[in-house]
Formats: sequence, C-alpha cells, structure tokens
Amino acid sequence: MIRDYIAATRAASMEGAAMQLVELLIRLEQVAEVGDEQSSGCAYRASIRMIYSILHVVEEYCATSLADLIDRRFDNGHLDPWLPVDLRLAWLAAEAELEEAEA
Repeated sequence: MIRDYIAATRAASMEGAAMQLVELLIRLEQVAEVGDEQSSGCAYRASIRMIYSILHVVEEYCATSLADLIDRRFDNGHLDPWLPVDLRLAWLAAEAELEEAEA
C-alpha cells in the first residue's frame, strides 16, 4: 500500500524524488521478471507518473529548465499526468501548430 502511495503521489522534495526513483527501479525489475501484461500496464503507468514527478522536482532545483536540457523529441508534455488536462491539450495544439509551420 505504501509503495502504491509513493507511485501515485507527486514528489515535493529531492528526498521524495529519490524514493520514487528507487520505487521505479524496483517496479521495472518486477516487470522484467514477471512479464505479465496486466501487471506491466499498471507498472508502466506508475512508472510514467514517477518519472514526470521526479523531473518536476529536478526542474525546481535546476538553474535551467528541463525543456532547455532535454532534446525536444523527448519533451512530451502532453503525456505528463501531473499537468491539468487543459494544459496538456494546449501543449498538443501548440505542437501541431509548430509542425504545421515547419511543413
């Protein structure tokens, strides 16, 4: 139950992000061992939540924004489960406009 809470709560500190990183590694190891499709899906969603949670904390402590540090191809803001849906949709719309302008 505690492990599920760790995966489902957005980290607010480096300590919390570190706990999520350890939990993420444990879950990835379990997915590799078990190979169960349903468990893999749950572990994948939990992993995405923890990855974005960790990235938010790291960004708070960095002098540079993650958007500037991470290659644009890996900046999938619309996948960030911690952002409100309207912001995620706006991100997708902005990406579509940018791709259209580049075409």
